[in-house]
Amino acid sequence: ALGIPEVDDTLPLGGLAPGAVHEWIGVTAPGESGPARRGWWSAPLAMLWHVALRVRGADVPRGCVWVGEAVWPLATHLARAEALATSLCVRAPAPEERVWAADLALRSQAAGVVVADASGLDLASTRRLQLAAEAGGGLCLLARPPAERGELSAAMTRWMVSWCPSSFATRRWTVELLRCKGMRPKAGARGLWVLEQDRATRRLGVAAYLADGSDR
Repeated sequence: ALGIPEVDDTLPLGGLAPGAVHEWIGVTAPGESGPARRGWWSAPLAMLWHVALRVRGADVPRGCVWVGEAVWPLATHLARAEALATSLCVRAPAPEERVWAADLALRSQAAGVVVADASGLDLASTRRLQLAAEAGGGLCLLARPPAERGELSAAMTRWMVSWCPSSFATRRWTVELLRCKGMRPKAGARGLWVLEQDRATRRLGVAAYLADGSDR
């Protein structure tokens, strides 16, 4: 479970299926906010960290492997000793190196979740990671730049994460469920949310102005 009832209630299993690949597309492309250099993009780190934290909280003995510098957690995420002690960051610049490292980590059964930079990965690579996730029973989270939204993927779920303007100090994102492969979302469930990050805990939840019905 993601710990966000409005999102969990949409998914057939009440959360992300284990032993599977889940893909997150977004959040910032060159020219929007940040260096406008070729190949650069800002991955949806807040969402990835939130999911990784949920997995680690439910399965303490297993750690988290971050493959590719684009998805490495922020220093503020690793500030707590337990987070740093259970995280392994792998520098793997080339797509084939990232696939190899993620495959190895998933099959090792030592990692409860593997987060990987999926930029440049083809369908065959995501299928390989899906088989590795099934074999190890862990969760594989892939992050792609917005420009690769049209790429084919074997991921069980695909999500789109975009910046959401806010007049408050909290950071907000629009999160959309693009696909739920092989599963039918619960009847009447919606697939688009505005999430915000709690400044103290760094956990995500539905924006307060939506949760309480106000129009702030």
